[in-house]
Amino acid sequence: MRTKGGDTMTLEYNVTIHLEVLREGFAELLSDIRRFKDFVGVAAMDQRHPLAIFEKQVIGLYHGILGSGYNTMADVQELKGQLIFARAYIREMETEYAGELQRTGA
Repeated sequence: MRTKGGDTMTLEYNVTIHLEVLREGFAELLSDIRRFKDFVGVAAMDQRHPLAIFEKQVIGLYHGILGSGYNTMADVQELKGQLIFARAYIREMETEYAGELQRTGA
């Protein structure tokens, strides 16, 4: 982190802005996960279903984003990678499930 003049403040502001954008991305992802869980019929109280476990992990990230654990651009990049991976995973699951429905004629 830079320490001269306003550079520190600028970096902190940039990190904060990135974290807020990432938090919105994780909120959107949680919405997608919940919609998919409803679509495939995962019971709301089923905490053992793989999608419920995945959702719980994403919730943990979502709630931790604005905490003290993420405060550098390296943290931002790590979270961005996790968001990209999680989005790709849920999209793959949606595609796979749609393919199963077509194969079974449902």
